[in-house]
Amino acid sequence: MVTPPTNLKLIIVIPCLAEAEIIQTLNSLRQNSGFDFNVECLVVVNHSELADGDIKSINKNILGTLMASKSLLDTERLKFIVIEAFNLPAKKTGVGLARKIGMDLAIKRLKEAGSFKDGVIVCLDGDCTVEKNYILEIERYFRETKANGCSIYFEHPLAGENAEAIIDYELFLRYYTNALRWCGYPYAFQTVGSSMAVSALAYEKQGGMNTRKAGEDFYFLTKIIQLGGFGDLVTTTVNPSSRKSERVPFGTGREMTEWEQNKQLLSYCPDLFIELKKVFELVDRFREHENPIALLHENKIHSAFISYFETHELNKNVAEAKFNTSTNEAFRKRFFVWMGAFQIMKLLNELSSSTFQKVPIAVGAAWLWKEISPAGNKPLDAAGLLFQFRKWDKSKKT
Repeated sequence: MVTPPTNLKLIIVIPCLAEAEIIQTLNSLRQNSGFDFNVECLVVVNHSELADGDIKSINKNILGTLMASKSLLDTERLKFIVIEAFNLPAKKTGVGLARKIGMDLAIKRLKEAGSFKDGVIVCLDGDCTVEKNYILEIERYFRETKANGCSIYFEHPLAGENAEAIIDYELFLRYYTNALRWCGYPYAFQTVGSSMAVSALAYEKQGGMNTRKAGEDFYFLTKIIQLGGFGDLVTTTVNPSSRKSERVPFGTGREMTEWEQNKQLLSYCPDLFIELKKVFELVDRFREHENPIALLHENKIHSAFISYFETHELNKNVAEAKFNTSTNEAFRKRFFVWMGAFQIMKLLNELSSSTFQKVPIAVGAAWLWKEISPAGNKPLDAAGLLFQFRKWDKSKKT
């Protein structure tokens, strides 16, 4: 492998498992220009030792094509490196391991280049395209903010046979994150693997990428977000694929397949977020109150929420947070590490199956849009709501 160049600031990592459109992704990166620093793109062509023959054959062809095309793809400042990661251990093989292979190598190369301190690692997928200012805007964001990480603005293509399904799915992603922000949850950000970037320092500090076969982005970014210094980069756009897939148990591809079976996407009932907002408004008072569960009763929080918090030992966790902190700010931070993204999702899922029946995504999104948008908005269908939420999210610079 070639020695990393000086002034290497950005490394883009792309896991590639039989991605037929990978050249399109790389060409969209190649169209980026105007930057005076060096960038590398690590393409991790990977499959399990137990992958079927078709996958292995496709990957072998992709590897050959990429190696043959490398000289055509490379530009003066952007170089592509192809990594063969074939026959990986079946127990761990998945997108998490593929990302980890690339991201760990990125750390090594940034250190060799002497640019680890200011280096940035970007995650993209092999079925995406990006805007022509993608590289410039990511570098600018981290240079100006000194951030630990960011979620990069994305929009799925809406044309084609999956249009209704992808509208519902992307609307769900925006509904969920904005609903949590409305509730007062301080760590509410999109956690999409193809649309995220982290500083090399934060990556190493938090122990690197996990090797989960699915949901690796959610668990990884949750740790990065809790460091603080995380935000939304909205001045460029990633366009992820809206294709159907059953490779992983959840995510875009899986949702597309399930939508095709049910012709709708159900999501969390607004009443869940209304109650959660009431709980989060009590967090500062938890620190002063002898019995947080009693405080929930006093404020007439729904009994299902109280039962959940009793089962999950709210009083004990609040007591530990009080014992280990000396200020309200530190207490809140510690509380929301306990009541973090995973705990919130667990609560919402548990109460959705027992008490709060799920609703069509357009119903939930319409409720939230009335809560956060200027008064006087006309009723909108799912597509109309998605376009409104896109504009809303695009305007939120952090």
